[in-house]
Amino acid sequence: MRRDAFILCLLTYVLPLTAQTEIRSGPAPAQGPIVLKVGGIQLTAAEFEGLAAALPSSLTPHTAAERKRFADQLARVLMLAEEGNRIGIDQEAAFRDQARYLTSELLARLTERALSERQIIDDAALRAYYEAHHEQYERVRARHILIRTPDSPMPPGTHAAVSTDAEALQKAQSVREKARENFSITAMAESEDTASAKNGGELGWFSRGQMVKSFEDAAFRLQPGQLSEPVRTPFGYHLIQQEGYEVKSFAEVKDEIEKKIRADQAQRALADLRTRTSVSYDADFFAIPK
Repeated sequence: MRRDAFILCLLTYVLPLTAQTEIRSGPAPAQGPIVLKVGGIQLTAAEFEGLAAALPSSLTPHTAAERKRFADQLARVLMLAEEGNRIGIDQEAAFRDQARYLTSELLARLTERALSERQIIDDAALRAYYEAHHEQYERVRARHILIRTPDSPMPPGTHAAVSTDAEALQKAQSVREKARENFSITAMAESEDTASAKNGGELGWFSRGQMVKSFEDAAFRLQPGQLSEPVRTPFGYHLIQQEGYEVKSFAEVKDEIEKKIRADQAQRALADLRTRTSVSYDADFFAIPK
């Protein structure tokens, strides 16, 4: 069976592949035991594993039942493809046209992956990225108390509403004095964020970019145990108490950074390829009706 015919069948009937493989007919060289035979086509264990590993991660077969289902799909594809070769489907224009495109599509996918994987990235570059983007790997744990302002989108609770921003600020400053004694109890009694109030204002851990900017900046400026002054956001005035701070080490995020840099470099290489490749369209054929 020809290699491009097998690739076409996989692309058409099973799932998109991101890696190529060799499918042999006849006796197998010493590359491992044959685990699947379909007519004259034979697959070794290594070839089967390679095809399974090339599937999207969400569809990779892990259990024995999933592996058997994938083998059944593969057998159906190979059976039909072998019959297609026998009766001459592979010589028809429809096959040749689609095979050319689908083979090009697979080659494009492999090329795009190669643009990323073949980049040489040393530890110095990874560490430089880590230092330049250190804030991305920080997170804090905090509690808060919310005092609504008149323009707050937060639904009113059981607390008496204030009529002006100045009154809300004054109330927040008054509540802050109580919170200095016992933040958790004060939050349960005074906070107008009902979701967190029942847990003493607890918000848990959060990273940069997860909260409103002014709230985030205040929370990250605090030291563990420190209580903020009233912080204005679109929801009202917040009193924030930081409970902890941590930052992931370089070792923890090294692989993540490498993937990010490789993806960025691949995108730049693709953009450069676009500038070097001439593409033209027939204006009449692709005209959009008015």
